[in-house]
Amino acid sequence: MSEKNRYMSAIEAGKKWGVGRRTVTVFCSQGRIPGAEFIGNAWVIPADAQKPADARVKSGKYIKEKTAPTDFAGLFQKLINSPELVSQIFDTFPTPIEIFAPDGTAVYINQALMKFLNQSDANATVGKFNVLNDPASDAIFGHETLVRMMSGEPVTVRDFAVPVQDQLDKGVSDDKPFVAGYMDVHSIPVWDGGRLAYVVCLFFIKQVYQGRTEMIKAQEYINENYREPFNRNKIAAAVNISPNHLSRIFREFSESSPQDYYREIKIEKIQKNLLDPSLTVAQAFAECGADSKGAFFRNFKKMTGMTPTEYRQQKEPPK
Repeated sequence: MSEKNRYMSAIEAGKKWGVGRRTVTVFCSQGRIPGAEFIGNAWVIPADAQKPADARVKSGKYIKEKTAPTDFAGLFQKLINSPELVSQIFDTFPTPIEIFAPDGTAVYINQALMKFLNQSDANATVGKFNVLNDPASDAIFGHETLVRMMSGEPVTVRDFAVPVQDQLDKGVSDDKPFVAGYMDVHSIPVWDGGRLAYVVCLFFIKQVYQGRTEMIKAQEYINENYREPFNRNKIAAAVNISPNHLSRIFREFSESSPQDYYREIKIEKIQKNLLDPSLTVAQAFAECGADSKGAFFRNFKKMTGMTPTEYRQQKEPPK
């Protein structure tokens, strides 16, 4: 096998496995695809790699996601009196983790989060960063949300923008690791008897933009306007570049076209809607500005390998 044919791109893997490119990127970021490497500005994946198993199904039974906060809580509780063991174990986790004292001071940051932020020295954060006294954190989460976290309330915040420039300005990141990124965070209180001992924050990487500013702005425009019909000229105008230049930067940085990205976003939104039992299939499509009997029905089946009804039935937990 030639060197070139030993690997496939995230787009090729997505087509092979019936998922979107961004889903493949998340698999790679979470370390769920052995041999996957981030080269240049894209993931390359061994050509014989298998799609990671759905963590919700095991031996035909529905189980909780292994990364669910409730699954971690018991482990944190058992390890509360062994900080050295906590550090040793959590540094092997592919999931970025940061632990805070109840007063908001960071007391631990694992290797996965340091790598994500391009941070070489944990001491730039540990003992120095206080999330309750940080204007950037206030701007992202709101001070009230941070107080709730540090008071022992389990809190989830979705799709927040990573303050990458702020990290660089503070000297935490050695170099700007990416142009823009989006994550979810789940806070887990760890109690020692009736006393709040720590607040553990699990971060889940959603999107990372490595490319040029124009492409990031175009992707953000599509993310916000995916319900509208695809219009390359309108997207280009929103970014203040020509339509041809828009297509070139997508090819350069993502190996796809603006319309490919638009389809992926729209299909992912439809997939999410299909998990809502209160919506019919037609309504799940209509909520995303698509016709369940039109082109996006065919796109859905091509991308997922299933009809919308089959997808919904497969994702429903057994009664």
